[in-house]
Amino acid sequence: TTERPSRGGSLLHKFGRGHAGEELDPSIVQARERVMGAEAAEKEADRVLEMARREVREAREEVKRLELEAKEEARLAKIKQYHAREVSKRGKALGR
Repeated sequence: TTERPSRGGSLLHKFGRGHAGEELDPSIVQARERVMGAEAAEKEADRVLEMARREVREAREEVKRLELEAKEEARLAKIKQYHAREVSKRGKALGR
């Protein structure tokens, strides 16, 4: 006698998914939909998290830029104050 090789296939195929006209159990369909929904939600959450991280990075860069700008303005103000004091000293000597 000749042996035929056993037919393989997925578990779903073995349990009826592959047969025409047979439907999956509603609880399986519901579970699959929940998993697919969770996967989509996770993907969206990853996208939103990346966006938030980019916003935080940009905000920090802006704060750093403003701090440097304020520091430079303070440096220039000190120079201006020094020169104003020098001019004031010279002005006091006038009219004696």
